[in-house]
Amino acid sequence: MKKRNLFISILLCLPILLMGQNVLSVNDMEVDAYTNDIALSFNLDNSTDDVGGLQFDLSQDIDLISIFSAEGVGRADGFDVTYSIVGSGDLRVIMVNTAGDNISTGNDSVLVLHYDGK
Repeated sequence: MKKRNLFISILLCLPILLMGQNVLSVNDMEVDAYTNDIALSFNLDNSTDDVGGLQFDLSQDIDLISIFSAEGVGRADGFDVTYSIVGSGDLRVIMVNTAGDNISTGNDSVLVLHYDGK
């Protein structure tokens, strides 16, 4: 009886393990000095599912940089992007489309945050 219960449990968990995973990552960048308009680009790899929006917190040093704008790009062009400083200088970013559109499947840049160096 116990073997059957274990087998059923594994079968119930299997679809969860096989589901696609969506990954948001920061693209590589180099800055020669603290300049104006430092563009920090984010890549979304959602190869199996459309994504309705994004929300994440980003640690930053507000003594070195200050954000002045954010925009959806590529597959997320037209999405509304808002941001606010939370906690001890962390940045909370929210990206949604009020018309209900999704970010289609793919693997490329969907968001750019623009900073000024101090």
